[in-house]
Amino acid sequence: MLGRNGNRLSKKFADGISTLHGFLSKDFPNLFLLGFTQTATITNIAHLIDEQAAHMTYLIDHCISSGTRTIEPTAEAEEAWGKVMSDQTATRTDWLLTCTPGLYNNEGKIADTRNPLVSGVYVPGFQYFELLEAWRGDGKLEGLVAER
Repeated sequence: MLGRNGNRLSKKFADGISTLHGFLSKDFPNLFLLGFTQTATITNIAHLIDEQAAHMTYLIDHCISSGTRTIEPTAEAEEAWGKVMSDQTATRTDWLLTCTPGLYNNEGKIADTRNPLVSGVYVPGFQYFELLEAWRGDGKLEGLVAER
């Protein structure tokens, strides 16, 4: 990561990525992450990016319409999402160990939790999108701190 906060973000993520839903990370307000950072992996990457863009658009629109200047997750929300990611990794362990070494299992080095494709994947895939939709649907923005 480059930029003013780049060194801080690299330090924070040195032992593994920590986010809420893969989009926002504590101490980095309004920095949206896009890609495989604690999200789902599906075969259609364009669909994944489209779903992520819809989620980010919702968050940005909410901020604009409510006069919110910054949003970031709470430490508790980040920790809870990290637990979800850890649990998801545990369900994939056998697959990761028996899969041909490659991108999805870090060339067979699944103990390296810094690799987001090993330790940061929401396994049920498309259910991740349903989870985000339900989170948006209640309108509470649970786990986020908003400042006006």
